[in-house]
Amino acid sequence: MAFVLQRYRRNSSKQSSHLRDLFRHWTAKSKSRFPLLWLQDANEKPGTPWTQLQGTTALEAYDFAAQGVAREFQELLSVVCPRLAGRRSLQDYQEVWALVNSHVVTYPGGDSPESAVGTAQARPNILGPQSALIPIFDLVNHHLAPPDQLLRTDTELWEHHHGTVGRYGIHPPTPGSVGQEPHAQMLHLWADRQLKRGEEITDVYGIKSNEESLWTWGFTLPWIHNLTCLSRTRLSLQVAELPGSGQQRPGFGHAGLLPQLQPFLSFSVKPCSLHEGSSDHGLLQIIAFARSWYAAASASSPQALRATCGFQGLGPLGVGEAGSSSGWQLAEPCAYLSMADELAALRVVSAAVTARQAGLAGGRLEEDEQLLQGGAFQDLAVRDALVVRRDEKYVLRHLGLWLRSREKSFKSSLGKPGVSRRRRSEL
Repeated sequence: MAFVLQRYRRNSSKQSSHLRDLFRHWTAKSKSRFPLLWLQDANEKPGTPWTQLQGTTALEAYDFAAQGVAREFQELLSVVCPRLAGRRSLQDYQEVWALVNSHVVTYPGGDSPESAVGTAQARPNILGPQSALIPIFDLVNHHLAPPDQLLRTDTELWEHHHGTVGRYGIHPPTPGSVGQEPHAQMLHLWADRQLKRGEEITDVYGIKSNEESLWTWGFTLPWIHNLTCLSRTRLSLQVAELPGSGQQRPGFGHAGLLPQLQPFLSFSVKPCSLHEGSSDHGLLQIIAFARSWYAAASASSPQALRATCGFQGLGPLGVGEAGSSSGWQLAEPCAYLSMADELAALRVVSAAVTARQAGLAGGRLEEDEQLLQGGAFQDLAVRDALVVRRDEKYVLRHLGLWLRSREKSFKSSLGKPGVSRRRRSEL
C-alpha cells in the first residue's frame, strides 16, 4: 500500500508500465463506484449513493470500515512511514487503498494444488501464497453466469465458482523453454474451453454478497440476493425495550448484568439460516436469546437454566469468551417455557425485523425492484447502492414470512384447551 501511495500522482514518465496502466484506468468514474470514496461527496444531498443506503446494514459496515482505513493512515502509516504520511492526504490514501484492494490477487505460490511436484523444502526459493499486484493478471475482468438453482452451502458456492472461463495458477514452464531452470514455476492464465475469436478471457474474483462486492470491487451482481444465501441483515435488540424488562430474571443471574448484554444483542442474519448445511446461525441465535429471555424469568439461576435447557449465552452470561462461535443456545423444548412464551419470543424477533425494515430508505421491496428494472442509471453508484438496499429488503421479507408462519403454528397450538398453561416438556 505504501509503495503504491508513494508513486501515486507522480510524473507518469517515472512510473513502471504496470503502475502507469493502473493509474491511467483509475479515473473519476472508476473511483465513484467505491463506497469508501463516496464519503468525500456531499452525502446528505438526495439521490446520492449514500442516501440510498440510509438505514442499511451495509452503511453501518461501510462507516466502520472507512474508520479503519482512516486509522491506518493516521496511526499506522504515520508511524511506519512518517515522511510519506506527511506528504500525502487522507483522500490520497483512501483512493490508493480502494485501488489496491480492488486489484490485489492471491499469488498461489509454489505450494498450490496446481504446483509442480515437489515441496517447499526441496525448492527453498519458492514462495507460499501471498497477496500481490501482478501485471496483466490484476486487470482481468470478473465474470460468472448466474446459477440454475439456489446455492445454499459453501460447497455449492465453490462448485459454481469453477464455472469461470479463465483458470489462474502456477504451472511449470513449457517443456523446452529457453533460459528457465528445471524447477521454475510460471504464473499462467488459461481457458478451459475453446474460445471464439475476440472472446474475452475472464476470471472469478470470488462469490460475495453485493454488500461486500461493492466495497471491495466496486460492482454488484443482480442475482446474488435470490440465488445465494450471502446477503444479510443485522437485527438488534434493546434490553430496556424488551417485554417485561423490569421483571426479575433469576435465570440470567444478578439483575445488574442485564445492561452489559447490549453489545451482544446484535445478530447478523442471512436468508438461509435454517436450511440444512448452512454455516449461518444468526436467526437461530436471536431466537435462542428471545426464548432465553422468557425462560430466565422462571429459572431459579443461570446454572438451573443451563442444566435443564442447555442454556448458553455471550458476554456476562456466557460460559466462554464473548464472541464464541457457538453463540446463544437454548434447547427445544425447554421446561421453563410455555407455548405462550414461545409465541412471545417469536414476536420479539418479528419486532426486530419490522424495526429494521422501517429504518430503510425508499419504499417496499417491490418498489426497489421496479426502480432497478426501470432502465439505465446515469449514476451507476446509485444503482449499486439500490441493489444493496434491495438485497437487505429481500432478506427481511423472507425472514418476516418465516416468522409469521411460525407464529401461526404456535397460535394454532394455543387454541387447544389448556395448552397455554402447560410447559413445552409436558406436551
